[in-house]
Amino acid sequence: MGLCQIMRRFFTLFLLGLVGATAALYWSPETRTRLAATTGVDVTPYMPGGTKSDTDKSGAAGAKRSGPPAVPVTAATVAETDMPIVLSAAGSVEALATVAIRTRVDGQIVSVGFKEGDLVTEGQMLFQLDERLVKAQLAQAEANIARDVASLADAEGILARREQLVRQKITSEALLDT
Repeated sequence: MGLCQIMRRFFTLFLLGLVGATAALYWSPETRTRLAATTGVDVTPYMPGGTKSDTDKSGAAGAKRSGPPAVPVTAATVAETDMPIVLSAAGSVEALATVAIRTRVDGQIVSVGFKEGDLVTEGQMLFQLDERLVKAQLAQAEANIARDVASLADAEGILARREQLVRQKITSEALLDT
């Protein structure tokens, strides 16, 4: 007999002994009484022949039972209903359309009027820019307009004087071209 067969037989005998010892402990009246006292569940096994076990030897129909009270059991009626179907899957989401947002003016963003993933509508404020830079640019543009209007008035005055000088033949017409 080889070493492998000896080990196999030893392991088989060990398992049979373990199962036998566990069954002996479970079927002993002391273990059943202790389990019933700690869990509140009657663990008395069903015995073939119609009797439960040797713990209820009185046979009296209305005998009081010692130990914790019985656990109440509730029942419900069966009903046919629809079950929701839930599908979980890994993947990625792609938008139907993407929009490139560009500013017409430069500036620092002061506040954002939406959260990522929100639906936005046409005309909705998305960002609020720092208006100090825009106001400074507007004031500079208005100053440039005022300067250009003054330059135009000056040029029109010079042209009127030169035309008068040409009509009076004090100067040549070449002066009008400059």
